[in-house]
Amino acid sequence: MTLNLKQHDRRPWLVAQLQHDDGSGIDVSLAISIDVIVRVQGGTAPLFRAECEILTTQPPIPATYDDNTAVSDLDGWVRYKWEVGDTDASGVYDVEWEILWAADEPQTVPTVGYYSVSIADDLDAA
Repeated sequence: MTLNLKQHDRRPWLVAQLQHDDGSGIDVSLAISIDVIVRVQGGTAPLFRAECEILTTQPPIPATYDDNTAVSDLDGWVRYKWEVGDTDASGVYDVEWEILWAADEPQTVPTVGYYSVSIADDLDAA
């Protein structure tokens, strides 16, 4: 999944379905919290880490996935609303989520690779 936006834009929000390796949504109803972690692609340190919202009903869960397949599995949907400053620098960013379960047990999604956010230059950016 790649989300595209322009510098300083705070929409579209980062909305994703956290999935098991088999593609099914992860039931996050018992999660303590879920954080999004963002870093510059190829970098070593996170740019920021912030708590996400767990989405349980439509909307804002999208009606279709990026490939236009209808969404039938409502498990695992999360949303991060960009904060001021999050999208100030253009570039490509790696994104992952960390689910915190009871007994302080973390689970990182995806288990292989990253989601991607591409921030293009804004022509009227000061």
